[in-house]
Amino acid sequence: MSPSCFLSRLLATRSRHGAHSVALALSALLAAPVFAHADGHDHDDHGHNEAAHVHGVVSVDIAADGQDLLITLTAPQADITGFEHAPHDEAEHKAVADAIATLQGSGLFVPSAAAACQQTAVALDGLHSGDAHKDDHSHENDAKAEHDGDDHDGHDHEHGGHADVVANYQFRCTQPQALESIDVLLTKAFPTIHTINIQLALPTGQASRTLKTGETTLTW
Repeated sequence: MSPSCFLSRLLATRSRHGAHSVALALSALLAAPVFAHADGHDHDDHGHNEAAHVHGVVSVDIAADGQDLLITLTAPQADITGFEHAPHDEAEHKAVADAIATLQGSGLFVPSAAAACQQTAVALDGLHSGDAHKDDHSHENDAKAEHDGDDHDGHDHEHGGHADVVANYQFRCTQPQALESIDVLLTKAFPTIHTINIQLALPTGQASRTLKTGETTLTW
């Protein structure tokens, strides 16, 4: 099936079932199985995420068809918050909150200005501030709950002690024929990232690119 045909079905899936199903379909298209479920658990039957979990290295999957542009970022949590466990103190809670604000902003992926793209939706998996838990319990109970949670939820976005963050972005471009590049500003927002592996699914076909530290513009 061609990328354009697949994306037509993908966009129909979004219309019926929302962004959550789009992320699944996009991942399947790009042969990068990121199974981001509503319960916040990642299930990778092929071990792809586990093998790819290298600090400083992130993956970005991009699909464009007509006026729709979809982007999925998968990154080690260590590069997003500085740690890969539930936040333990005020500083770590703030680090998570700051990371969420940055990921939900509009400055990480900037399509060609001439394409007139507007970011319309962002969905995050695997990164939670834990504020409700912190407010409802004493610090002593927090420590116990975190310990119990580690035993019960050790599979939540984690493989052998590792944790990933997945962010899904949707854009609407009114001049899609002018979409020729995307500024990828991840290394500026998260300085420990040094390698960005990119998979592209465009109406003209599929391609792969790699951006290193200092390289911020993706072209095709």
